[in-house]
Amino acid sequence: MLATARKFANTAATMLDERTEAANFVVHFQKKDREVDESLEKITFATPTEQQPLTTPKDNMKKAAELLKKKDEEIDINYVRKLVASAMQQQSKADTSRRLESNPDHCISTAQKDA
Repeated sequence: MLATARKFANTAATMLDERTEAANFVVHFQKKDREVDESLEKITFATPTEQQPLTTPKDNMKKAAELLKKKDEEIDINYVRKLVASAMQQQSKADTSRRLESNPDHCISTAQKDA
């Protein structure tokens, strides 16, 4: 009978430990969930139209400069990178067009050159 009482006591102690461990897990999970919610509240999601590069390299660089004047937390670095990359690409195309326009020999297709 004493052995049975010990088994009951051990089982009850084990169940109590498991319940305490589960309660601690739930409390920890709820704390992390609140932290995530607080972090998400701080994030502002910009609409896709605001994230598009502008039409000219000058406009893109001007917008990038405006964005970089803001506080560090407010800067969307990926958008700034997109603006600068777009400006560089647009300027490269403009330079190529100007170079081709200035020398008509560059505008002739290879088929016409061979003929």
